[in-house]
Amino acid sequence: MLASIWGGSYLFNEIALRELGPGVIVWSRVTLGALTIWPLAILSGATGAIRSHLRPLVLTGVVQIAIPITLITVGQQWIASSLAGVLNGSVPIFVALFALAIDRSERPTGMRVAGIAIGFLGVVAVYGLDVGTDRYALLGALCLTGSSIGYAIGPLYAKTRLAGVEPLGIVAVLLTTASVATLPLALAELPHAVPSAGAAGSVAMVGVVGTGLAFVLYYRIMQAIGPARTSVVAYLIPAVAVLYGATLLDEPVGDGIAIGLALILLGSYLTARRSRVPA
Repeated sequence: MLASIWGGSYLFNEIALRELGPGVIVWSRVTLGALTIWPLAILSGATGAIRSHLRPLVLTGVVQIAIPITLITVGQQWIASSLAGVLNGSVPIFVALFALAIDRSERPTGMRVAGIAIGFLGVVAVYGLDVGTDRYALLGALCLTGSSIGYAIGPLYAKTRLAGVEPLGIVAVLLTTASVATLPLALAELPHAVPSAGAAGSVAMVGVVGTGLAFVLYYRIMQAIGPARTSVVAYLIPAVAVLYGATLLDEPVGDGIAIGLALILLGSYLTARRSRVPA
């Protein structure tokens, strides 16, 4: 269910972009998500340690939420939703790569190093076979790759700095920070006409469901089965995005997507796996 929700965010972005600018979509998404999360965070008592961790929370909100979601939405102006989902599947690969400099405990060895190489071959396949030399497609792909880098750096930075904060409290502040950071983008491109029900509904879906409720579901799953097993969702999201794009938007599945998806998922699996699982 979680993969189907997060994989659908690329589909809803694609629909909303037909009538709305990226800034409006991003700001609406994170703001609706924040409005969904805050009541739940307050009722569950997850806001106690927020004030003492405000600085790393704000920085993480910019790096892990505001910048990546903006890059995804901007990039999807020029590339298909399925291609966007495949490129975002490279997040675990960048986590392993940046851990070399940021987090010694997460540094890859053995098969995880091989996973980085295989995953990057998948990214190269996507760029070479499906993006090609089209400058707008290339710009869109670079935006999606940049968003994956932001998604990777954020957790590595926050891992120790936000150890004392409840997850729902973290998400509430991250989304609020992103809302404030992206407000100027939304004001700069306000729509000239009232959006259709399809566009407005897509923004509502990606905000309330795909951002707010999805995070609640994510942490509920993580509490039930642990973070390691929950991370499997990262491997399902790109496949779901390709399925939605092909069946609902009639997007072609080229060789780059097919080969890149297989290599990125294999590389992500190898870089995220652990040789031992604690008791």
